[in-house]
Amino acid sequence: DGQERIAALRNDRDGGNGNPLLVLVGDFPFALCSQFSAFLSCRSYGRLTHLEKCYHAAFKAFPCFRAFHVFRLFHMIYDSPQFIAAIKKIVLNLFGIRETSRKSADEDDQSSAEEEDVTPKVLSTEIHTPVPIRVKDESDERHPYLRKAKTIAEILGIGAAIFYGYMAVRQWREMISARHQNQRAIEVAETGANAARGAAASAKDTLDFYRQQFRMDQRPYVVPEPKGVFKYPNGTFAVFDFSRTVDNFGACAEFFNRGKSPAVEVVTSDTKYMFGPIATVRSEINKYVPDYVTQPTILTIGVSLFASCPAATIPKADIEGWQNGTEEIYVVGGVLYRDMFKPRLSRPYETTYCWKIQTSGLSFASCPREMKFRTNIK
Repeated sequence: DGQERIAALRNDRDGGNGNPLLVLVGDFPFALCSQFSAFLSCRSYGRLTHLEKCYHAAFKAFPCFRAFHVFRLFHMIYDSPQFIAAIKKIVLNLFGIRETSRKSADEDDQSSAEEEDVTPKVLSTEIHTPVPIRVKDESDERHPYLRKAKTIAEILGIGAAIFYGYMAVRQWREMISARHQNQRAIEVAETGANAARGAAASAKDTLDFYRQQFRMDQRPYVVPEPKGVFKYPNGTFAVFDFSRTVDNFGACAEFFNRGKSPAVEVVTSDTKYMFGPIATVRSEINKYVPDYVTQPTILTIGVSLFASCPAATIPKADIEGWQNGTEEIYVVGGVLYRDMFKPRLSRPYETTYCWKIQTSGLSFASCPREMKFRTNIK
């Protein structure tokens, strides 16, 4: 149309994407109001007439194209058709670049997804021939001894497995045998221990038995003997003195140590006289318990000890009943003592006595067997 071109298409010479870029050209000196003035003024093409020959790398992108701000300072017509057309081309080219890059990125993502989803197709062909086709194994042709080596290796592996199983079974049997031997050794040891414990118990029992036997053999035995308290001129003793009306009866117990060792802690009871009808007096004697009141003493071998035996009065009627056999007269009492051996006995020895006064013959006789309280040495 005879007008001068406003912008020229130019490719990026720095190895860019090759998109065209509009470069403004003109004969107005806008560099005077821009920070590129120093740079453009030193070039031989400082005017915008031949701006395509200058170093215009800063004008590649519109957001960085700061020269547009310079236009506000010039007295130029902004509503001219040339300026509007140039602006439109720049804007369209910028939006076209962005859309192209976005579409290319979407196409790349879609192509990569399709490549991931696509599975390779395998073609198979079946060939039917009346004569079988022999296929040679390349490995056998290349290694003729491979099959033999494989067979030998399998045989050796089976042999090794059999040998391992044999050794494992043998070790297992040896472990079982060792366990049984240990069990038998434990049983023998337990038997020996039980035997030792039994022998120790038997030895202890034997020792206790012999100790008891020694104690029983060497212990003191305190034996009571009855004696009347009235002494006649001829030297004899009697239990009655009929010449008296009071204190006409008296009997006493004299104790002797018949054992082999002294008796210690000897304590005697008072001698008690019991008389009356037969059934009544025997019932009272069966319930009798000696009362030991004296102080402890020692009774050695060959020495006697008298119990307390005062004289008592028996009424004439009871004496007549005793003489005709309707009543009975008894003398009862006891003594406690211990031996001198260790360990100390928990309970002392006890000797009780029960004598019946007779009307004829010997003055004293043992109490009847049917009575619970009798003469007894424990």
